[in-house]
Amino acid sequence: MAEFLRASRRTPVVRSVGAPPWGRQRLHDPGSLRVLVVEDQAMVRELICELVQSWGYLVEGVGDLASATPRVAGAAVVLLDLQLPDGEGLSLLPRVQASPSPASVIVTTGYGTVENAIQALHEGAFGFLLKPVRPPVLRSMVARAAQAYRERRDLELHRDILDAVRDVILAGRPGAPLSYFNEGAAEALGRSGSDLAGATLAELVEIPARDGSGEYATLLPDGGRGVVEGTWTSLPTETAGEPTRVLVGRDITRERQAQRDLVRSGALAELGMMLAEAAHELNNPAAFVLANLTTLQEDLDAGELDLGLAQEMVRECIEGVGRITRMVGQLRNLTRAQIEERPEPVQLAQVVRDSLHIARVRVGRRASVHLVIEAEVEVMAMPGRLSQAVMNLVANAADALDGQLSPAPVVEVVVGLAEEGGVEIARIDVLDNGPGVPEGLRDKLFEPFMTSKADGSGTGLGLPISRSFVEDLGGRLFLLRSGPAGACFRVALPLPGGDRLSPEDPALERSGAAGDDDGPGGAG
Repeated sequence: MAEFLRASRRTPVVRSVGAPPWGRQRLHDPGSLRVLVVEDQAMVRELICELVQSWGYLVEGVGDLASATPRVAGAAVVLLDLQLPDGEGLSLLPRVQASPSPASVIVTTGYGTVENAIQALHEGAFGFLLKPVRPPVLRSMVARAAQAYRERRDLELHRDILDAVRDVILAGRPGAPLSYFNEGAAEALGRSGSDLAGATLAELVEIPARDGSGEYATLLPDGGRGVVEGTWTSLPTETAGEPTRVLVGRDITRERQAQRDLVRSGALAELGMMLAEAAHELNNPAAFVLANLTTLQEDLDAGELDLGLAQEMVRECIEGVGRITRMVGQLRNLTRAQIEERPEPVQLAQVVRDSLHIARVRVGRRASVHLVIEAEVEVMAMPGRLSQAVMNLVANAADALDGQLSPAPVVEVVVGLAEEGGVEIARIDVLDNGPGVPEGLRDKLFEPFMTSKADGSGTGLGLPISRSFVEDLGGRLFLLRSGPAGACFRVALPLPGGDRLSPEDPALERSGAAGDDDGPGGAG
């Protein structure tokens, strides 16, 4: 103790002058941090308290464990004597570590051994000092312990803030257990913190090969799928191996489900309109079949059957029933869009032919509809959904031509191949020779309930539904071009074995949705 007193008196308190570098300024800037001195020798305790207070800290001194225990909460640094009147100083460590923001504990003793030091550090102490301690050494140790406390407190604050954020935050190496997740992630993934603690990123969420933004599927505990809209970032690490991947995003599972429900209800509304208009087409052959059969029955009853006329009437009935059968089959295929279809190999041209047979009924006399088959192409598709998408596009094109007299309104549908971004794709182009899409509407074409029909006849769901159906097939629907000579919408589909097409593609920017259009037949 005498040596400690002599050292403290001959060592002046060093006060910094000027603005040191940030790290040093933080290291020697005590602020309002509290230091708890637990020392049974009153004179040494008072001297240490006086020194620590002169360095800018708030100080409190106690002489035993009983007095120290209730005071550890809120302390930044605890100077803890190893031997105290009522027990071992190390017995205070569990109490310190149980605090919301644990203090940094520096164990001090005049009778220390290597074993004492190892035990203290093993049990969570920040440092170990042998008495007598020179004030500069003590000051340096206290400053570093205070800095460690600040960093822990800041980290806890950051974690609390991230947990308060409802967005999803996940971090880890793809094949290793998560290094971080917040409560927003646990809620979105439908799992508890203990479930996530040992899980890997790959078990929870779709991981893209490259960093970027988009929508990523999540795996829910019940086997279902969720959706997170967010951004992936790679963080470099000091150790070898894969970088840490971080996903910050928003859980849009409910939003996407609501959109699917909207698409489903809108598709049913569109389907109902088509079926109502198709009913007239079914009535025509049904009416003359019924008339022919009625005439035949009357002739048979009267015994005046003309065999030649009867044969002609029977042929007309067979033809009429065939028309009805084909129409019902096409309508049945169309209604498959409302159930969970599975992709199957289909001839694109045949699907379009069937679609146009019904679409012509809806279009009526507003426009002539022509089909051009440039190439027979097979794709993997759900015929019902693809049919409804094509019919919606044809009906929209005819609506844009409604009332047009010159030039004669024409809708042309072209089936063939194209190249986008160096990749060959299947395409369906729907062209019209109308006034084109108004420039102010081009950015809103695929928004739900957006319609340019002034009479309220449109639902505003045709294009959003069509885009949703096409994207379900791994394809893309967009306005290829529009101008004074008409508009052209393109359905682009991957060929069998090809990758899904991105909803946004640089090729689309190059093609431009605006500009002069060549009109029907202008799609190359």
